[in-house]
Amino acid sequence: GVLGESPFFGVLYLALPLQMNLSNFGPPIIGSDLSDEMGFFRFSFDLVETYTANSTTQFVTYPERSYKSFDTTPLTKLPAGLDEIIFYKHKDEPFSTFIDYKSFFEKSLILHNDVLGPFLSKLKDHLMSVQVSLGEIETWIMEPQQNINYLEATFDVEIEIPNETEVLKEVCSCESGTHSDSLRCTSCNMALGKHAFNVCPGDSTTSFECKKFQVLKKYDNVPGKIAMTFKLANGIERTRLTKLLDFMAVG
Repeated sequence: GVLGESPFFGVLYLALPLQMNLSNFGPPIIGSDLSDEMGFFRFSFDLVETYTANSTTQFVTYPERSYKSFDTTPLTKLPAGLDEIIFYKHKDEPFSTFIDYKSFFEKSLILHNDVLGPFLSKLKDHLMSVQVSLGEIETWIMEPQQNINYLEATFDVEIEIPNETEVLKEVCSCESGTHSDSLRCTSCNMALGKHAFNVCPGDSTTSFECKKFQVLKKYDNVPGKIAMTFKLANGIERTRLTKLLDFMAVG
């Protein structure tokens, strides 16, 4: 019949994974009702900092929130010729701007064979563009995963991923020695060591603000002082970090 000769199975292959792909993303941030772009947040862990304070050396990392917008027209609109044949609905929150392609595909199967073949062929072409759009979003969102995997394997910890609304900076109330003197204030961008009594230089009304951080490892009673920063995107710096950890473990 027509199903065996049409792009039926190709459309099925493309349509069903859309349900799963969207669940990997955080809620989209919609620019405006007139825009075909949507923005997404992600959290990355780009560096490891190590420093010594009060005879304790600790390795820490900081979550960084970033935002990027993408053209999501294929996810939200059908091309001419498809939008007039079958009524389509949108997905549930938080993806209510996106078309429910699985439901749309299932409804298409009631079409007469003379219409179904050309319809599925056009739908298949459109779903290819949907997959490209999803792929671009997913690639960007998943980029930080390599660093997360590295940190978890190297330090034997579970990296804490903030939620979308979590505040990543606040007026510092941490114990003395928690941060390195070189840590920059998120308010005035001056190093902690430049803050007398945690007050920002030149502004007595503003206090030192620290970034959210995660301690990866601590070593107590360490002689001397260490103050180093390692960018995880740099393979050479990763190697230096690994060698330092090996040295600390032996010591």
